[in-house]
This record gives sequence, C-alpha cells and structure tokens, in this order.
Amino acid sequence: MEDLNYFNLIESFNVSGCPLCSILKERLEKFLYNFLDETVTDVDSRLRIRKTFGFCSVHAWMLQKSENCMGQGIIYQDLIETFHANFIFPSDPKKTRKALDNLIAARKCLICNHVGEIEKRYLEVFSGSYDNMELRAAYEKSQGLCLNHMALAVRSWKNSRTIPAYLEAESMKLKGLDAELKEFVRKFDYRYSGEKFGGEKDSWIRAIEKISGRKGSHY
Repeated sequence: MEDLNYFNLIESFNVSGCPLCSILKERLEKFLYNFLDETVTDVDSRLRIRKTFGFCSVHAWMLQKSENCMGQGIIYQDLIETFHANFIFPSDPKKTRKALDNLIAARKCLICNHVGEIEKRYLEVFSGSYDNMELRAAYEKSQGLCLNHMALAVRSWKNSRTIPAYLEAESMKLKGLDAELKEFVRKFDYRYSGEKFGGEKDSWIRAIEKISGRKGSHY
C-alpha cells in the first residue's frame, strides 16, 4: 500500500514547475511558522541551535520575517554570548583563528537538515515508484523536475529498468520548453511584432525554475 508521501507527490504533479520544489516550499513554510514558538521553550532544541550555531543566511532571514521577535532575541542572545565567550580571544589571535575555523567547518543549519531529510524521502518515493503507471502517467503530464532535483534523482535512482523511461520523459519536457522559448524570443523580432503571445509567454519564467529551482524551496 502506498504511503502519504506517494499521494502528496502525485498531487504535486498538478502544480506548475518542479513538483519537488513545490513540496519543499510548502513544507518549509509550515515548519518555519511553528519553529520559533516550539524552539524557544524546548531546552534540547536550544542546545542543538547552540551546537550548530544558528542558521544559514537564507533561513535566518526567512525566520526574521516572522512576528516572533522575542523568540529570535532569546536565541540570538544565547548565540552571541556563546560566541563572545568561546571564540574571541583578543590576547591570542592564533587561538581565535583556530576556534573560528573549527566553528565555520562545523556549522550545519538545522532547517537545511530538516528540509534535506524531507527532500531525501520524496526522492526515494519518486524513483522507487516510477514503475507504478499511475505515478508515471501523472508525472509525464507535469512540467518535470528542476535541474538540481533531476541530478539528485538520477544519482539516487536504484531501479535500472525504470530510469531510461524517466530520462526520456525529461528529455521530451526539455525539448518542449526549448521550442516554447524559441517561439517566445522569435516574437520579439520586429518582423513578427504583430503576433500575440500564447502559451509560451511565461516560458522564460518556467525556464528559470527549471535551471535554478523554485524561489524559497532550496537550501
């Protein structure tokens, strides 16, 4: 019997752009919404944040947009105090340099890790279920994976029987998008300026997502 992730994946194929980006963006937004309220009052979570020393720049500023300024004040007061006490030694620059090098090398954003685990699970469901004709038919109607998720899917694909069919589906999607982009660019030529844009009018935006992924979904 298929699990909930399978059905979430099927549903995501109806959304414009990369299905996995769509799932990750939605899950990330839900996670961030509750993160500060749950973290500030949980000692273990606070210790994990201190150990990994905060968040990556992307997720730190996404959290900053939340209304919980007190929660962030508590977290960052703890980090600044720890930083000052354990990593800055005015009388010993060499010790400071080593401490900072070790800190930078060890930093791992908790939110990146969380999103990465979700991404891994869905990639496994996708590649492991591609022999299911329901999933395959639904996927072939979608706009396909972005470049990053395509590479991750191919890297983790374990069923050698189904990967050629997946690659063929992606090849057809890229061919179609390329044709739309050519048509989009052609209509900027003064000779065809009288022609109205059709379905290709947003092809350049879809191409950005195909190459770079959906805004707010990557980490």
